[in-house]
Amino acid sequence: MTAPDAANLFAVLALAAAAMAITAVVYRVQGRVLLDRHTSLVVAAAIAVGATAGSLVMSDVFHFEPCLLCWWQRILMYPSAIILTLAAVRRDFSVRPSVIALAVPGAMIGVWQVVTQRIPTITGSTACDPDNPCSLIWVEGLGFATIPTMACIGFVAIITILAVAPDPAPLDH
Repeated sequence: MTAPDAANLFAVLALAAAAMAITAVVYRVQGRVLLDRHTSLVVAAAIAVGATAGSLVMSDVFHFEPCLLCWWQRILMYPSAIILTLAAVRRDFSVRPSVIALAVPGAMIGVWQVVTQRIPTITGSTACDPDNPCSLIWVEGLGFATIPTMACIGFVAIITILAVAPDPAPLDH
């Protein structure tokens, strides 16, 4: 498998995550539930594990050096993968606020990096290390999805899926 092939695969997975998140929102707006609380954890865990795997493949298999912003996204995604996987196994939905607290800055960094890649004049040339700039585009999965784009989609999908999951039923007293 080549780096462009891997990028295409991970871009398809990112689009699947986005489609799942959008569908979950549409269901919720209609007053229905697509994913119950446990399934929301499982799907969010799969997205986080997939994003983690993608970043590791790109750096450890294809030797793409992560830039500063990529490292920050990793710092926020890797624990999310662990927390969500354990929470899915334990059926512990109480992790929702913690994971969202990790994913929101991850998504914000992702948006910043995508803007840095696509419109570098907006963020300026001092946004990152000149030897490994955050504006560098290593690959474009499906012709558009850079590594930060896929990470950003993953963070936003995790936030969305957890946010629209049903609240617990009130306790009967």
